[in-house]
Amino acid sequence: NCCSSGDYITYGTNSGATSLIFWGEWEDARTRALYLPSQLLTAGLTSGYITSIQYYVAQKQSSQPYQNFRVGLQNVTQTTLSNMEWVATEEVFTGTVNTIAGQWNEIIFTQPFYWNGTSSLYFEFCFDNQSYTLNDLISYTSPVGGISGRYVEALIYDGLAECNITTSNANSVNYNSGNHNFQPYFRFKQMNTLKVETAINS
Repeated sequence: NCCSSGDYITYGTNSGATSLIFWGEWEDARTRALYLPSQLLTAGLTSGYITSIQYYVAQKQSSQPYQNFRVGLQNVTQTTLSNMEWVATEEVFTGTVNTIAGQWNEIIFTQPFYWNGTSSLYFEFCFDNQSYTLNDLISYTSPVGGISGRYVEALIYDGLAECNITTSNANSVNYNSGNHNFQPYFRFKQMNTLKVETAINS
């Protein structure tokens, strides 16, 4: 074996709960979140493969699963989502997600993602349901290290296919009267290994 499974690293502290990702009141939603390298390093992450994330469901109000749920990740140079285009991401999970209240819920990546330790970490979450119920509230944190910025954005709509939602065809969420200076309260799991490069044996 090249590596051990690693430990869970908690990013930030529980500062409250809101509808960050699981917009069950809508058929379709697309959410993105940004974490700066200094924030992740301060929290205890290191460059390496991320194999799963956990999020804490503070309140479950939905009565159906989230279908066609996709998680994408990317290393980016930006330090805020302000005036940043929605960028292509590397898919690490797609499937059906059920939320369970009062505990940490985990999304295990089907493809580990390599965070290089110097770039900002950009998350994208999308789902595509055929009906709607109510939103689920998950915990959020203030930015680690106190660096203010715009770190979370979401688009919501009915009748559009998951990640095809754009700022031109959907509703943008106005968090906390325009305060987007918070992030999902995640636990990251990292694989204890160096980056694997493709090698050709002669």
